[in-house]
Amino acid sequence: MRISSVVAGAVLGLAALLAASPAPAQQITFPAPVFRGGNTDWQVKLTTARDLSVGYELRVPRAKRLSGPLQQQATEGHGRYTLVGKIALKTTTNISVQLAPVKLGEVCKDKKGNTKDPNGQPFTYAIQILDLDKPVKIGSTVIPLWFGCGRFTDQ
Repeated sequence: MRISSVVAGAVLGLAALLAASPAPAQQITFPAPVFRGGNTDWQVKLTTARDLSVGYELRVPRAKRLSGPLQQQATEGHGRYTLVGKIALKTTTNISVQLAPVKLGEVCKDKKGNTKDPNGQPFTYAIQILDLDKPVKIGSTVIPLWFGCGRFTDQ
């Protein structure tokens, strides 16, 4: 009986130690390998590679197609994603790409009021791209360079 209580104590102690240890950092993964979004005047495609890195392709007014890598950052809230990287417009600018799921019972609308993509699929995420170097603010609110809607897809 004494050996079993020592073993039980050791097991409980190990379980408490494992529970108290911080979990190893995990790579943030998207619900699907590709995110397509934008608005009536711009489009973005975020693609996840096999190594789970994320790249972007961005089409904006008065600019050629822009592309580059993005680094993932931990974000508060289930289903939210924040990625940071650089974009070469007139100068190289540090940007933040933020994705947030559309709340249950609500819709995301583009500038024309559309709630679905060109394929007829509903937008499930809101997206905004912020300038981290020279943010434009109204009061304490940061105004995005671009904002819109999108969804995750397999292609």
